[in-house]
Parts: sequence; structure tokens; C-alpha cells
Amino acid sequence: VVETSRVGRILGFADDRIILPTIRRTGRWADEETAFVERVLRPGMHALDVGANIGYFAMLFSDLVGPTGGVLAVEADPTTCAVLHANLRGRPPGNVEILNVAAGAAAGE
Repeated sequence: VVETSRVGRILGFADDRIILPTIRRTGRWADEETAFVERVLRPGMHALDVGANIGYFAMLFSDLVGPTGGVLAVEADPTTCAVLHANLRGRPPGNVEILNVAAGAAAGE
């Protein structure tokens, strides 16, 4: 568990050598992308997070679009999706739908 300056507490994987260490060191993840999203998303909008991973951006999107907006978070890996669910559980305003599927140009497995 790591505390971020933007989305609060976030769970991750013990063997993560990139995301959680960066958040632990800086309090944020992907500064430029976070700043862009903070400029663009507004309450009532809808956002799509494809490859949601552990949910940093899904959490950020949820905060920014608020209770009148919505977020669709897509994460294919079942283990990562379980962490995504844990990170989004109980977050107000409950405006995130999680899909445990892959996204691609063609149907398949």
C-alpha cells in the first residue's frame, strides 16, 4: 500500500519495481499524463481506461468526473483486475465499471 498525493491509498504488487516505487518516491504516477487528465476531464464526463492495471488512472478519472460522470476500466489480467477491484472498492462516488476483458482490434483469446 502506497499513499499518493492525487488519488489517496493505492494497493499494488510486492514485486513491482516501477509504479509503486515511483509513487512512493514522488507521491504521483505519470506526472505529464496526470496533469493532462486533470486539465481535460470535468464533472459529468465519461472516461475509458484501457489497460487499467492497478487503477491509478481509473481512480483519478473517478475523482474528476464525479458522481454524474462515469469511468469504464478495462483490465485483462485476472490477478491485476483483483487489485483494481480492491483499489476502487468503496470509493465515492462509485462511478466506475470494471471489465475483466482484453481490448483489441479483433475477437479472440
